[in-house]
Amino acid sequence: MREYPVQQYYPSARVRFIVRLEDFGAKDLPPPPKIPPHLRKKDKRGADDLKVVMVDGAQVLVGPGDDPGRTGGPQEQTHSSDNRTFVIDKVIPLNATHQRNGARTADTLTVTVCQADFPFDPRAFRSIAMIYFFGCVDAEDYRRGIAGEVRPDATPSGGIPRNVVPDTFIDSAGRTRSNARFLGWVDDWKGSWSNADGPVTTFECTDNTRLFLNQDAPPKLTVDATKPIDEAVAAYLAKFPQFRGMSVEYRPHVARDKVPKLKEVLAKTSFQPKLGPPTGGAGGDSSKLKVWDYLTDVCGAIGHIIRVDGTSVVIQRPRTLYDGRFSGRPEDPFARGRQLPTGKVLTRRLMIYGKNIKSMEWGRQYNSDVAPGNVEVRSYDVRHKSLVVARFPEKNDRLTRPHPGNANEQAWHVHEIEGVFDKKTMKLFAQAIYEMQFRGENSVSLETTVLASYGGDNSDPDLLDLEPGDAMDVVIMREQDGDPHVTATDIVAHTANDPEQFLVQLGYSQELASAYAKVMSGIAMQTTFRTKTSSTTWEKDEGASVKCTFINYLELQADKDVSPEDQLTPADVVGADAAGPPLQVNVQDY
Repeated sequence: MREYPVQQYYPSARVRFIVRLEDFGAKDLPPPPKIPPHLRKKDKRGADDLKVVMVDGAQVLVGPGDDPGRTGGPQEQTHSSDNRTFVIDKVIPLNATHQRNGARTADTLTVTVCQADFPFDPRAFRSIAMIYFFGCVDAEDYRRGIAGEVRPDATPSGGIPRNVVPDTFIDSAGRTRSNARFLGWVDDWKGSWSNADGPVTTFECTDNTRLFLNQDAPPKLTVDATKPIDEAVAAYLAKFPQFRGMSVEYRPHVARDKVPKLKEVLAKTSFQPKLGPPTGGAGGDSSKLKVWDYLTDVCGAIGHIIRVDGTSVVIQRPRTLYDGRFSGRPEDPFARGRQLPTGKVLTRRLMIYGKNIKSMEWGRQYNSDVAPGNVEVRSYDVRHKSLVVARFPEKNDRLTRPHPGNANEQAWHVHEIEGVFDKKTMKLFAQAIYEMQFRGENSVSLETTVLASYGGDNSDPDLLDLEPGDAMDVVIMREQDGDPHVTATDIVAHTANDPEQFLVQLGYSQELASAYAKVMSGIAMQTTFRTKTSSTTWEKDEGASVKCTFINYLELQADKDVSPEDQLTPADVVGADAAGPPLQVNVQDY
């Protein structure tokens, strides 16, 4: 393990804006759909509907004449019939912070540019889409770019200086990878004339989730309960032209008969997603329910989450996002792992305090509102005038909260739902709530100025690809029995091989020292955590840094399925998610 590559990085950032100019009521605008949103129905296909095509396991929304394998997403709709859509590229930000916020919250970006690089009046634009590129260039390109050379290729990266990050790059394994880290929309535009750098413009941006948050859910348009959930959601979104180029995926990729259908899962309940959102009036105001709210409710009804990843709408069980039994994301460049010259294989990213971590915090939360607890779901069955209750975890695995002395109590989080009376379905609700909300009792936060985990370098900055749910090993470099790595929890555990003797020498009582040593002997020092959030920061004059927060996953309780026949297992996953041997890396002695 005494190997480490030379950590010398040449980071760079760039922004591409796709702007839509104001029309001020012009008559030459692209025609809107003939059927207004509040009148659209799932059982009536309109001439303006998008087409759904299956491509590599994803349901892709395409328009007339589109290539299903190359639609590009909303950020590549760079032309319009009225000549009011333009691309403004090669904008180098002064600073940028990209925040990946987890599975339940949209990712955000804050970027600041010189007004001279974007000299426009915000009143001239109706909307602004954007792509944020962030990555590394190699040393030779950096040198040639500083000397004034530009990239001659005909790709979108052509014409930019060689020291500025291109759209794609070739990594150390010969793979073509994208430097596009964020695809989204400008929410807020602020100009400032008090900055030391002169006039600047700051943009607050949200990823493509913004498209779904801005669209009201039509009360007459519903998700088809008879189709697999990914097909049903794609058919629903095909009614809206702004989703052209988006795709819908069920992850991980499984056989089609394993993808759930609303009608089958909810067969024994009165919950009817086909009813759609409320129609307004006494039943509620439909304008308050957005497309994203509706889809979240529908997927949540069968114990699934829905999130946006780039141009993909991803539907999956919380279990498959955090459970260590499932392999990593197939699109993750680290999915195959790394093999060091010693032969040791790293199957998960590795960060080591004392090598590639600038600062680190470790802690445990005891507050009952954030610590793991048992989940109870209740529903009142009006047909039989009875209360139906389901709980997770199962009885023998439930958590208790002992206090000093003999006081002990179970922590319960109670949720009330309506229209679901089948206990089996309600347990799926309870399990989904538990796995999405009540982990994270232990957490590790770290900051680093290197852009790769252990074994990576400038040509493989894998920390920039880190997403919520990805596994990470966090250890401390300290010699102990010839192994320089001990666990992150060692920070608060003990600093000697014999904690009992160590505490006695410090003056603590023998009784406390013995009891503490007994507890420590039963603790499995956890080193593997799951990514909760991550953020990258770019400063033009100072370079780049990465901040991450990781949480524990309580596999002892949560990995026991409530209904094995209804759950996915790693054996159900199809395709080569992590095909091929681990990548061999060349590292140098530190």
